[in-house]
Order: sequence, then structure tokens, then C-alpha cells
Amino acid sequence: MALSEQSLYLGGWFNQIGGQTRKYLAAVDLTSGNPTSWNPNINESVSALLINGNTLYVGGSFNSLGIHTRNYLAALDVNTGNATSWVQTPGNNGATITDRKVPWTRVYNHSKRDQFKTLVGFNIFK
Repeated sequence: MALSEQSLYLGGWFNQIGGQTRKYLAAVDLTSGNPTSWNPNINESVSALLINGNTLYVGGSFNSLGIHTRNYLAALDVNTGNATSWVQTPGNNGATITDRKVPWTRVYNHSKRDQFKTLVGFNIFK
């Protein structure tokens, strides 16, 4: 989960939220509790979320986001749900966004056994 001023972003392994079709990633309005129209159309499960300003960083098992190829890591515009130009290329076993303390955040590529193999290594909060 990731919280903004107006929405709660939820990632996981689901196909619906509040009766609306939303696969793996959704936004819920904080006032009404209903799903918003925000639908990034991700193709596989989401395991990690981090929000920074108008950008939602997503980690998981996916390889596409809307019409864009994004393997395991993506950055989304929270207003449109579209992928940003930010592209990382982790290995082929998924990614985890960890250490959510501002100002440093690290994105790791890991194996299915959760053994960290590669540090993608960047500072999201510049």
C-alpha cells in the first residue's frame, strides 16, 4: 500500500476491487472508499509500492504496464496511471522496493528465494 493526499494505492494479486475490474494495482478514494477511475493496466502481480510526489514506484512480477514494457519495476504518474520514462532493467526474477525511509530508497533485484543478487542502486529522492 502507498498513501497520497487523496488516494490509497493497493497492489497485490487481485482482479477486482469494490466491484470494479482492476488487475493487480488500484487506487481507492480516501473520502468515499470507492475505487477511482485510475487503472494502469498492469499484467501481473504487484508486491511493492512507494509514492514520491506525483510518482508511484511499483515492484512486482509484471512485464508490461499499459502499452509499455516494464520488467518488474516501473514508475507511474499518479494522475494518469501512465508509465513515466523511468526504466530500470533488473534481472529476470522480480524486484523489491525496500528501505522506505526518506531521503534514501533502494530498489533490489532478487531471486525467487529472496536472496538479493543485484542492487539496481539509485536515489529516488533527489
